[in-house]
Amino acid sequence: MRRHLIIGGGAALLYLLFLLWYGPIPDPLTEAEVEAFIAMRNAQEITPEEASRTEDLRQFLLEDDGRGFFMVNLVTLRDVPLQLDGFDPDASAGDLMAQYFQGYMARQFLSRAGWLVVQGPSYAGPVELWNAEERQWAFFAVVRYRSRRDLMEIVADPRFSEAHPYKFAAVEATSAFPAAPGLVIGPRLVVLLIILVMALLADKVWPKRMA
Repeated sequence: MRRHLIIGGGAALLYLLFLLWYGPIPDPLTEAEVEAFIAMRNAQEITPEEASRTEDLRQFLLEDDGRGFFMVNLVTLRDVPLQLDGFDPDASAGDLMAQYFQGYMARQFLSRAGWLVVQGPSYAGPVELWNAEERQWAFFAVVRYRSRRDLMEIVADPRFSEAHPYKFAAVEATSAFPAAPGLVIGPRLVVLLIILVMALLADKVWPKRMA
């Protein structure tokens, strides 16, 4: 009995801690918070294209439900990246993107339970195209954000403006749009199964004299 209580209680506590990190209680942004985040974002050095999407971003934030979402990214890298002071002039666009992600974004994602859902290269151009601009995207990536608040905390951070030039120097064109999670087997189920397996193994190897 003691063995089962310790193992079961430990497994439950471990999973509870994971849930608190992975998906907190929904806390939608207020209108005042939205305007404050928009102001901080616009105060940074953003491109004219980014500035033109401000109203779309504002509407997305005002409709916040406090829950997680996916950001779908379509990207084409420059054949020859722009040169950045202090960075290897022979660096490729991929090197610059790696610096952008590893130097800032990776830590931000990890601390906020973000993760790369799927990523892959493009095999060919569009095989179907209706009322849309034709473009050859190099690759796509789907990233999970824990909340819209997390997204804005990342992009409004002054450190983001320091990392963003690496992305701008590497990327020729990009399109990104938020999407609802829909039906997906996510980490909640995977982590639960892992913890259950660990608990079963712990029960098997637990010294009998300590039962």
